[in-house]
Amino acid sequence: MEMSNEMKQLRLQHDKFLQNRKELLLTLTELQCIKDEQLKTKHVIAELIIDLLKTNEKMKMLEKEKEGAIEGVKHTYGFQNVRTDGQKYSDNTHSNETIQEKTIFAEFPGRKINIRGVKRSPVVPKVAFRATISSTLSGFNNRGQALVFDNVQLNIGDGYSKHSGIFRAPVAGLYVVLLTISTDSSTIPDVLVVRNGSRLCATVPSVVDHSYAGSPCTCNVMAKLMQGDEVWPQVYSRKATDRIRDCMWSTFSVALLSMDGSASS
Repeated sequence: MEMSNEMKQLRLQHDKFLQNRKELLLTLTELQCIKDEQLKTKHVIAELIIDLLKTNEKMKMLEKEKEGAIEGVKHTYGFQNVRTDGQKYSDNTHSNETIQEKTIFAEFPGRKINIRGVKRSPVVPKVAFRATISSTLSGFNNRGQALVFDNVQLNIGDGYSKHSGIFRAPVAGLYVVLLTISTDSSTIPDVLVVRNGSRLCATVPSVVDHSYAGSPCTCNVMAKLMQGDEVWPQVYSRKATDRIRDCMWSTFSVALLSMDGSASS
């Protein structure tokens, strides 16, 4: 018995429904797979972001350790500025500075860096003078009378005045002070070298009773001077017969040994 047209139409619609259902299921399955892949991708991206954050934190830590290593080298070697791994530094050298350049290898966890540093050292200015007495001195009337060595043979830095007999320190630092006096008489006065009026040292005759003609007396001392400090020799004790011999027999000298900005004693 043949199917009616209506039954055939229903059969075709049913088959088409089944086919569409099958395709829909396949589409849903594919969508679920895509969703799963997207979820996996999100997890991978999240893990990458976490790794990047960890790497960033690690780089910050390494940078801090590098800075610590550089600061340690700067402190240890007295570097004013440094460069690392080929970096350049500005080199503004002044006329009163000398340059010492060193290369240091500094290690910190996980890395070794090449630190090249510059150490600037101030150039010690030349300060020195030497003076003698042009004619024999006598007639010391006052205790504390300044002795003026008026024959200046050397005066580098212009710190000494032949008119007042006073040396004024042009820079702070460590100085050596040398005084020698001699007599052509039977007696010689005791002499102090003072800094701003305070005693630095005193001459000591080679014989107690001051009765040996030609006896040299010396006063040698190293002292820290501040810029502007004044140093000069002055009479401490005297007799009517006291004389200080001229020329090379009596000299007064001061010289800078090293700079010291913190000099205070």
